[in-house]
Amino acid sequence: MTNKRQATITTLIEEKQLKTHDDIIDELISKGYNVTQATVSRDIKELNLQKKNGYYTLPEELLLKVEAFNLLVKKVL
Repeated sequence: MTNKRQATITTLIEEKQLKTHDDIIDELISKGYNVTQATVSRDIKELNLQKKNGYYTLPEELLLKVEAFNLLVKKVL
């Protein structure tokens, strides 16, 4: 469940501007996850999320991997 939840968080960070733990929690709950603040805090730490201009963002190395993956998917489709 952790990997799936963290993948969902990664997608949410890419798609939305999330400022707080509560923003992430609300989004996860809307997608059917039962999470606590402690769980989200742990996920933020494990994913090495950073804040940039007040919003959570993915670390640079993960952003590059996501961008490369998205380019590959576009070529295949």
